[in-house]
Amino acid sequence: MISKTPKNLQKDVSRYYRLIHLYLGLKLYIDNHEDTDFDFIGSEIKIKRDDGRELKPDIILQYASENEVGFPVEVKRSLSCKDDVKDELEKMTRYDEKLIGWDTEDREVKDHKIVFAPNLSDSQRVIDVYEDSEEINFEEKEFLIWEWAIQESMKYDEEEALFIRNRLDNLDLNDKLADYLNEGLRIDLNNEEFLKAKDKTLFVRQRPPIPYTIEILWHSVLRGMNKDDYVYTISEVKEEIQSKYTANLMQNVDGNPFQVRKDWLRDAFNSMVELNLAEKLSQDEYKVELEKEIQKDFQDYITNKLGEKIDEDQARLS
Repeated sequence: MISKTPKNLQKDVSRYYRLIHLYLGLKLYIDNHEDTDFDFIGSEIKIKRDDGRELKPDIILQYASENEVGFPVEVKRSLSCKDDVKDELEKMTRYDEKLIGWDTEDREVKDHKIVFAPNLSDSQRVIDVYEDSEEINFEEKEFLIWEWAIQESMKYDEEEALFIRNRLDNLDLNDKLADYLNEGLRIDLNNEEFLKAKDKTLFVRQRPPIPYTIEILWHSVLRGMNKDDYVYTISEVKEEIQSKYTANLMQNVDGNPFQVRKDWLRDAFNSMVELNLAEKLSQDEYKVELEKEIQKDFQDYITNKLGEKIDEDQARLS
């Protein structure tokens, strides 16, 4: 079992924030640029294989020019060893066949390209593993690797920019966004629209780290609910998040919006109970007195306490 130190927990939280920036930055860029025929279709649309089994890519893009081309994108916050990279690449081969469920009249596209999107810090290792492997093969569909990162940009006065670049093969489409991706696309993350949308986009379909969810509940969601008795149910918190903190990004074109998972919230509330930040009243009901004074930075407090708790649990098991 790998110990989660406070520093590692803080890294997990930072990576999740950056993941949200990737989803949101890419969507707003595509929505606001008329010189591209790409569309951001959604992030929890069910794509089906011929045998009926469902796939749920992290992001789905479509290119609509003379022919429709789909892009199922799987995003990785971080990858560990080469075996981890190889396992993830092998999983991508499940997209290597005709898929049904796209945003077209007959739910089909003429072709699709499979996209694996690791963080920039992992991308070269991913390329090396893929090119050195004889077992990982894509026989029907083109496989692409898009690296991404949140970086300071001289162009935007040292403010943060989202960087995305296609690293494996050339994205051969007559489209401005495709050209930018081949060269390396930088998206300003400090424009007014992005900053407003960011405040209302606090979750994506990947499971958030528990410290992140606790922080969001404590500072944003629960305070916004403004309950005099400080009693919250999992269902009403989920509804609050769905209505106020995911709509900017997660209203998919098929009418099925992204759903925050109840087990994400339950895990966070139960950890809050362990940290004496909440009281469990029943299976789905918790009391959280938000006036409790935390003497230090809240994220530091949470990650330090959770890191200590994990170490204690591991010590008992060893």
